[in-house]
Amino acid sequence: MPDSAPGAPSMRWFALHTRARSEARVEERLRARGLEAWAARATVARQWSDRVKRVAEPLFPGYVFARLEAAAETPSARDALLRALSTPGVADVVRHRGRPAPVRDDAFVVAWFREDWARNLYPGGGAFRDARGQLEEHL
Repeated sequence: MPDSAPGAPSMRWFALHTRARSEARVEERLRARGLEAWAARATVARQWSDRVKRVAEPLFPGYVFARLEAAAETPSARDALLRALSTPGVADVVRHRGRPAPVRDDAFVVAWFREDWARNLYPGGGAFRDARGQLEEHL
């Protein structure tokens, strides 16, 4: 997460609420509109009657993060928020007291590392098979 250059607008991550099971499509559509977007995913093993398949599932079902200008008063910030909210599949931005609420940087870093941990450190079986839920409580 690089810092913004001096004099550049302050960019923050916002959580966008999406329609059910459309996180990946919303992420693609936001990027196509020129916005930085991230839908956290983890690969998990799913059992079917005839096979086990590894599939990518969202870590935060129903949410995609978009990096937007933090100062809502500027025309460019309002334009970026409007582009995000008018993206098909986006229901709304997470708000606090009626205003778009940026995700705290420390919470966003935890989410970023949680995706990395789920992807790389948890093998999905073996000795760690039963520890997953206990470890996720601490993240």
